Parts: sequence; structure tokens; C-alpha cells
Amino acid sequence: MVRQWAPALLILALCVAAAAGCRSRGWVQVSAASSHTCALRKDGTVKCWGGEEEFGYSRAPADKFVKIATGNTHSSALDKRGAITCWGWRVHGQCKPPSGAFSEVGGGYLHACGRLRTDGTLACWGLDVFGRSTPPDGTFTRLAVGYDHTCALREDGTAACWGRHHEGQTRPPAGPFTRLAAGGSHSCGLRRGGAVTCWGTNHRGQSKPPAGSFIMIDAGAEHTCGVRTDGSVACWGRNFEGQRDAPSGAFAHVSAGDTHTCGLRTDGSISCWGCGKWDSGQCEEP
Repeated sequence: MVRQWAPALLILALCVAAAAGCRSRGWVQVSAASSHTCALRKDGTVKCWGGEEEFGYSRAPADKFVKIATGNTHSSALDKRGAITCWGWRVHGQCKPPSGAFSEVGGGYLHACGRLRTDGTLACWGLDVFGRSTPPDGTFTRLAVGYDHTCALREDGTAACWGRHHEGQTRPPAGPFTRLAAGGSHSCGLRRGGAVTCWGTNHRGQSKPPAGSFIMIDAGAEHTCGVRTDGSVACWGRNFEGQRDAPSGAFAHVSAGDTHTCGLRTDGSISCWGCGKWDSGQCEEP
């Protein structure tokens, strides 16, 4: 769901591995939310589409950024100094980030979290129901923000999760992990060998990953997707709107939203799938 983001080195590595090379089309990251999607261009500008116009979900600022993250009702972006800019619905403070230099930011439902560049500590803001905006102390290397819970990776590879825990989504198994993903009521972790482990609700099969080796994962509301080592995308969980039906081809990154999924191909183009009857324009590819 929300939103941790493929580094340029990963995209470059997959492009080099592709037989035809990488024909960049200008996109370096895509982030799928609930009813809107945002993408980051190579020149640092952001384009968003879909969502409710009156709340400004898709009104990205004209500044230049290095990373983006979408929450259900808002979006955030990091500039090269590590400062966070936010746009969208602001009613619960999810668009009022603290000052400081951040290396990572993620958005959930009415809250957001960031990892500070200087010391690896965490900060969260917005609605704090279920403790979703009260992160643990310590030093962390990665962050994954879900609907109303969040997970982060400690330096030793163990996962710490907080927020709503009615389905066990904040009770991670023993690590180590290299990446994490937080969705609606489930979470997943990528192990060092590339296998995926998930915990929390499994009502739609979103916590039952397929076998195989993956290089990245992302969790949506009731589905999960990952990029395999060969660049293909595999998704599992709910498929009522087609959010699991990934197209063929080589991808560098995938982002799972509520009822749709978007992926960044190794040629720099973006493909989106899903939406179904919940289409608010979030699946319109740029």
C-alpha cells in the first residue's frame, strides 16, 4: 500500500540485465494509493492522476523531488535536502510533517511516517488512533506504512510493527528481512534469499505468497505484489477488480494500491491494472 520506493540503482540493475537494454521513458518511480496514483520523472517533477479533485489528491507541486509516497488521501515527496512536501486532504494532520532531513517517507490512511537521515530514527504524524503515529525508539533502515499500521526494519534485520493489530498485522515473525511491506490488515517481509513471508489477515489470500525469489514487494489493501528476479510481477490476494492480473514484461518496481496496481517497467514506462468498478482515473497510464 504505501509506499516504499524503488531506488534508482535497482532500476539500473534490471535495465542492464535486460537483453535489449533500458530505453528510459522518463519515469523512475510510481506509487499507487486508493483513488489516485503519482509518479516521479527522471527530472524530479511529479505527475499525479485520479482521485477527488476537491481534495487535491492529484495536485502535485511544481518543485523537484527525489522520492514520492502516496497515502490513501494524500501524497508526500522528498526533495534532495530531505525535506518533506505534502498535498491532498489535510484534516487530521497527515500533511503536516515535522522539520528535519528525512531519507524515506510513507503514507497510510490519515497518517504518515518518515525515517530521519541523520540517525535512522522514526517520526510519524497525523491521526494516532491505535497508536499508528507512535513509532518505537531505535535505529531503522527501512520503512513500510500501511492503512492504519506501520512496520520498520531494524539494523539487525528484525521487523518492528505498530498501530492497529486486530488481525495480527503488527506481530511479525522472526527475521532477518531485507524489505517490508504493509497493507490493509496484513504485512509481508522479504527474506535474504528472496522468499516472501506474510502475516496478518489472509481472508483474500493476501498473506499466502507464491514460492520463488523476489527482489521487492508491496502490499495493497487486500492484495500483495512482488517483482521476481527475472523482472516479472506476481500478485496474490483479492482480484475482484483485476488488481492481481499483472501484464507480462520486465519490471523494476511495483506498487499495490487499494483496488489497482501500477508497475514501473525496465524501459521507464508505467503500466497500471485493476480498478474495475472503483475507477476514479487512477489506472490511466501517463
